[in-house]
Amino acid sequence: MDLLVLTDIHDNWTYLEETITLASELDGVIFLGDLLVHGTLEKHNPIAFRNFSRIHDAARFTVGVPGNSATPDIIQFLNANNFNIHGKSRVLDNVGFFGVGGTPDSVTLILELRDFFQKEIRPAIKLHDKALETLSVFGVTIKDDIFVVEDWTETQVRELNQYRGPFDHTEEEIFSILTQGLQSLPECSIRVLLSHIPPYEPVLNPIFPEGVSTGSKGITKFVKEFRPSGVLSGHYHIYHEFDIDEIPCVIFPAATDGFYSILKIDQRSNEFTVKVRTF
Repeated sequence: MDLLVLTDIHDNWTYLEETITLASELDGVIFLGDLLVHGTLEKHNPIAFRNFSRIHDAARFTVGVPGNSATPDIIQFLNANNFNIHGKSRVLDNVGFFGVGGTPDSVTLILELRDFFQKEIRPAIKLHDKALETLSVFGVTIKDDIFVVEDWTETQVRELNQYRGPFDHTEEEIFSILTQGLQSLPECSIRVLLSHIPPYEPVLNPIFPEGVSTGSKGITKFVKEFRPSGVLSGHYHIYHEFDIDEIPCVIFPAATDGFYSILKIDQRSNEFTVKVRTF
């Protein structure tokens, strides 16, 4: 089974015709969220909906989850086209898909990020400029090759509310949504977890957006307890593979940056193979 994987389109339709062709040639399409740019005016959404509908119509099978920028009209669009598996499931040729959209609560993530760098004092890893810029907004800087966390007032903490997305969840909610989706899934030889946010991975890694995983601990807990066949995620705009207790996890690069991926699922061996390509 060969599936086209798209994530983080962010209303960039430069490669629409090529995407439609790929969707028609492969066995199905997996969408991992973020159709639009966060804060996009609703009056612009019909164009994006029409474009994605063309991809959906060309595909034999489409399945996906909302991103962190998902507003109610986006959820309605995904539901109306019957490929949203946030807390639900769908099956293609005995391969079951279930998932969760959105991200963990942004304020909690930022505070945990600050707490991590405050407690885990070590030589700073080399980060790209965008990561350093993001960390500085959250009061984390590098001085003398050590991460330093600024002291914040209560007012500064309250101001973090501006970073909350329209589709944030607590970690407990994420675990519950995945449980609900898995329970709705018929008996399948392969069970694939789709999420917009990747699972939490407890390592420092310079390719991560902030140099450290801001993934969901609720997803990681779920993977350890229920052991799906694999986990597919987006959000980070990078390609990265790792495993959680020998369960393969793949983070896919962003379509808005010119990337698409082909996921091959071998139904005899239950193995996943990923090819990342540019349009």
